[in-house]
Amino acid sequence: MRKQFIRSTTMAIIGLSLCSQAAFGQWYGSANISRSSGSSGDQSDATGYALNLGYEFTDYIALQAGYVDFGEFKARGDLNASVPDRLDLQLHSASVSAEGIEASLLFGLPVSETFKVYAELGYYQWETNLEFSTTGSDSDILEPDSSKGEDLLYGLGLEYRFHPKLSMTLEGTYYETEDEKLKQLSAGIKYRF
Repeated sequence: MRKQFIRSTTMAIIGLSLCSQAAFGQWYGSANISRSSGSSGDQSDATGYALNLGYEFTDYIALQAGYVDFGEFKARGDLNASVPDRLDLQLHSASVSAEGIEASLLFGLPVSETFKVYAELGYYQWETNLEFSTTGSDSDILEPDSSKGEDLLYGLGLEYRFHPKLSMTLEGTYYETEDEKLKQLSAGIKYRF
């Protein structure tokens, strides 16, 4: 009798803990493909991606962290020109690549059983790399350059839950760096486990 009571109590505790985990929180992973544009207009748009891991405390609040690669932005216009003061230097192209890690709070508002709108507020650390394509004996004057920093990010999104474990997302996010403000539109898939 005592063994049966201990066994029943143990099973009830395990069952309640599993139910409370399912009702109050859930881990998820997401993958997004994105299109980013800069504020200066001097460069092309870039295609990138993001990978995130998050925890939904409720339908209304989640915490996520991830990696974002903004892609490579190329300078617009014809750069095939000689650089003044250098007789033997031709500048052909310039490009900037940007990436970072981020941590965000997501505040959701379920509109129906399958749709949710959300706002995102977070912090990210970024790194940019500037590269030039040059020819000539003085081409070493334009060396690659990189910079790092940290800033806030914010965005708005829409989530469509078409399966208990799967959702599609559409999100617009705004990032700032030292010299540029990046706007990103992304579409992705979220998997709950």
